[in-house]
Amino acid sequence: MIAKIMSRVILFLFVFMLSLAGVSLSQTASQTPPAWLVPGAETEVSWLGSKTSTRVAIPENFTADRVWPVLCYFHGTGGQASTSMMRRFTRQRDYIIVGMSYAVPGAGSLAADAVQKQINHIARVRELLSKHVALQARTFVGGFSKGGWMSDLLATRGFPTLAGALIMGAG
Repeated sequence: MIAKIMSRVILFLFVFMLSLAGVSLSQTASQTPPAWLVPGAETEVSWLGSKTSTRVAIPENFTADRVWPVLCYFHGTGGQASTSMMRRFTRQRDYIIVGMSYAVPGAGSLAADAVQKQINHIARVRELLSKHVALQARTFVGGFSKGGWMSDLLATRGFPTLAGALIMGAG
């Protein structure tokens, strides 16, 4: 009887510690992985219902038993969602990279509501990824030119789960 109670307490503590670490246990072995969840592959995904593109790159060293960091990369003005620059920097290892589209198309805005829309957009991406992959609790953002500017806005305007920002070529 005591052994049964102790095993339940240990299981509870294990699940509790995983939740503190930001690990999701929603994925089960019986779930079929989506077509985009291929180690070393970059895939355009349309799960956001958006007219713009979102791309997901799964690292070559991907395994389902690991908790993964996410790096959301924003392209420059006139560009399209891409993961290629960040895949080169990471050598296609250790990060799930998301080539982001902009929640508010156009030249960009400093308005608080525009930044909040981008934060919400990242949250939706994370929510959808977390249905299939265990993710770290915080998100890296990065970008070049306009994307660097967006990364700076997210870093300085209160993105609540920011791990770090890579600001490149933003002037």
